[in-house]
Amino acid sequence: PNAKIVAGNTELGVEHRFKHSRWAKQIVIRKIKELQHLEFDHDGTLKIGGGVTLSTLQSFLKKRCESLSYDKIKGYKAMIAMIKWFASTQIRNMATLSGNIVT
Repeated sequence: PNAKIVAGNTELGVEHRFKHSRWAKQIVIRKIKELQHLEFDHDGTLKIGGGVTLSTLQSFLKKRCESLSYDKIKGYKAMIAMIKWFASTQIRNMATLSGNIVT
């Protein structure tokens, strides 16, 4: 009950500095294979695992956009653009989409 679940660890500094939160224990979920899942299923639905970093998602979407027509990639292009402005490269390399939704 006194542990913090972390994947990218990008929020802990903010919590420590501004919320005065202290976590004696952390449960690091970064290496759980099932949380690294990233794919388009058979009907084109994008499935993003909870441990996928923003950089990984950005690269994946860029590759996908190369093989589809413009009308099918508008939403993906918007995601790519948003990720670019979201944070620095260092943060995107660690931060996860799910972690940002949760915090």
